[in-house]
Amino acid sequence: MFTADSDRTISVYRSWEIGLDVVVALAMIVQLWRNPAPWGTVEGVVIGMAALAAVVARRRFTMTAVITGTVASATTAAFAPALTLLVWILAQVCLFSVPLRRSRRATLAATAALAVVLFTAALLRPGVAPFDPAGLALIGWAVAVAGAGLTLRAQRDYLDAVREQARAALAARDSHIARRVSEERLRIARDLHDAVAHNITVISLHAGAADQALIDRPEHARESLRQVRTASRTVLREMQNILSVLRAGEDRGGRDPVIAAAAVPDLIKQFQHLGVDVVVDGGIDPENLEPVADVAVYRLLQEALTNAQRHGVGPIRINIARTAGELCLTVSNAVRPALPGSRPGFGLIGMRERVTSAGGSLDARYHADRFVLRVRLPLRDDQEQGK
Repeated sequence: MFTADSDRTISVYRSWEIGLDVVVALAMIVQLWRNPAPWGTVEGVVIGMAALAAVVARRRFTMTAVITGTVASATTAAFAPALTLLVWILAQVCLFSVPLRRSRRATLAATAALAVVLFTAALLRPGVAPFDPAGLALIGWAVAVAGAGLTLRAQRDYLDAVREQARAALAARDSHIARRVSEERLRIARDLHDAVAHNITVISLHAGAADQALIDRPEHARESLRQVRTASRTVLREMQNILSVLRAGEDRGGRDPVIAAAAVPDLIKQFQHLGVDVVVDGGIDPENLEPVADVAVYRLLQEALTNAQRHGVGPIRINIARTAGELCLTVSNAVRPALPGSRPGFGLIGMRERVTSAGGSLDARYHADRFVLRVRLPLRDDQEQGK
């Protein structure tokens, strides 16, 4: 759309200037047909050719052309009176090109200079008084020509501003889309990591327990295999949820009945059933949490418990408290020495991104031989809870 407007503006410029070229050609023909005498004098040839050259060169050398036309207009009264009207027309054609290619200040200066020259030249002719309409008309002529050029220039500037505004809007939209795509990609990566890492750990532990108890304690082996099936179904369900979001092209953004703070007790029982010693102090009221924080609490505890079970020793202590409009969640456990060549994973990175997206803060560090994870998440205002 804007390219077409730009082409249309350039076409209008060309149409005006081609039309003025036609006017110049007709004026030259009429002058030669009606009164060829001035072209027989040296002065007439010099003045006429200078004005004509200014018209030809006005597109590339605009200011030089208008100065030449103005000077030629000033000399016609003394050296070639018969060429006065023709030279004035050529000077006005040069003036029209100034607002299209130069600044408004240059346009005003060129217009004032040409108007003064034409008005003065008119006063030098016999019978023309200072306030004669003919002299004043010459001033109006110059102003009208400059005004027409400025109008076309204003139209071009407006279209340029609209095109620039459109480009800025498109760039902002593309930036917003790219940011949303990046955020969605990170969210999906976090969900995949949280869902797979935890449940694969559960499957691995129960599969190992079933292998050991298969002969001596078959009832324990059957229970472990049931836990393997449960964890497998959970992985498949969460993978299907993520794939359904990808296929639908939208983020449901609501509370998941499984992946939410309300399911934290079941999550803790699941770990305790694995033989992990989990000590919990405090509780969570899901109604106090925003939807993003609601899901984040479950995912954070899931990842923290998985990491503690993998890399820690002894009991895992969870403290949940509410202070100053925030939910304070602390998970701590003793850690075993890291294996040579081991590398940190993406769990902490994903947890930090989740907490940041929910408007909270996360601090994870070692204290002596213990690893402590502290998370603060904002709670809903009392007014919002009452709505």
